[in-house]
Amino acid sequence: AGREPLLDGLFPGQTPEQRPFLFPGKSYFFLSARVHPGETPAQWMWEGLMDFLLLLADPRARALRRGYVFKVVPIINPDGVARGHYRADTQGLNLNRFYDSP
Repeated sequence: AGREPLLDGLFPGQTPEQRPFLFPGKSYFFLSARVHPGETPAQWMWEGLMDFLLLLADPRARALRRGYVFKVVPIINPDGVARGHYRADTQGLNLNRFYDSP
């Protein structure tokens, strides 16, 4: 199976062999939480969804895993969460405004 391409500047020193596998024919589902550290309910929702997706015996969870590749980021702003900022990272930036040009 092939691998996802390297992303310039994202993981310096990463080799092609370290990239995730490709899953042809599957759609991707990106799930993240806590871009704003004060959004604690999102963390509980994220954890509940992960618990559900990992249920081995649930036919709904199995169907979702068969149909999708899940890319998960539990805390997209860990420095802001750890330091108690409400909407910003440690540089005072609201990350919702800097996705295209960080």
